[in-house]
Amino acid sequence: MMTVTTSEARQRWGRVLDAAKREPVTITEHGRPTAVLMDADLSGRALAALRRETSTAAPQGVAAWRRREEGKMDAIAARWSALAKPGTRPLQDAAAYYSERPAKA
Repeated sequence: MMTVTTSEARQRWGRVLDAAKREPVTITEHGRPTAVLMDADLSGRALAALRRETSTAAPQGVAAWRRREEGKMDAIAARWSALAKPGTRPLQDAAAYYSERPAKA
């Protein structure tokens, strides 16, 4: 991959643009990469692949995470209920308490 500074990119824009049609060109500023210039077709394919990857992976990851968190909450609720006095409903009472409290200004 070709790398140029911002000043070089401004001074040799035509050459940089031609190079970007062949391979991605990294543009640096103060020694750090700030932008990548690439062929529009390559950019479109890369973005489409990224969209496909995130649209299929994210829901599965979220569902697995949600199952794990719900399992943790069920375990906490079971422990809490085991510690509660017989005949009380600590989780329901706490939820009612917090939902009925006036909001702080």
